[in-house]
Amino acid sequence: MTEWEFNHHTVSDEDTLYRRIPKKPDFRTWDPLTGRYTPNPAAFRREAQEGMSTHLDSVLQGRSRLPITLYDPDRYGSVGFHVATPRQANAGVLLADDPYEKDEDLRCSHAEVRPPQPEKNRKHWKTVANEIAMACWWVQDPA
Repeated sequence: MTEWEFNHHTVSDEDTLYRRIPKKPDFRTWDPLTGRYTPNPAAFRREAQEGMSTHLDSVLQGRSRLPITLYDPDRYGSVGFHVATPRQANAGVLLADDPYEKDEDLRCSHAEVRPPQPEKNRKHWKTVANEIAMACWWVQDPA
């Protein structure tokens, strides 16, 4: 088994990560004050031994790929958030090529948000997910 790497210094805090949000009711919450959906922390889940999948903006820019074109708009909305956000909640970010991804841009730009240990720690990850939910913005509104 390889050592669990959870953060890499070459990924800048100022860079942006994109996360697709399935159009499922429990992944978004209607905000009557703004008249818009807001991302729910449930949209930022991860499994043990895995990071939360995202895509790194700097790599996408280098490939001339616009964030609005990343995910199927009939099935997903998407959000953006700065790399610094999960790091402020003691999580890390690293590039993690996805060999199963057919879209070359998505494969090359794949990054994971990871906790310091690979085991599931619900309390810690809830803090990370809440931080991301509060700081993110819609790239593709799910409505």
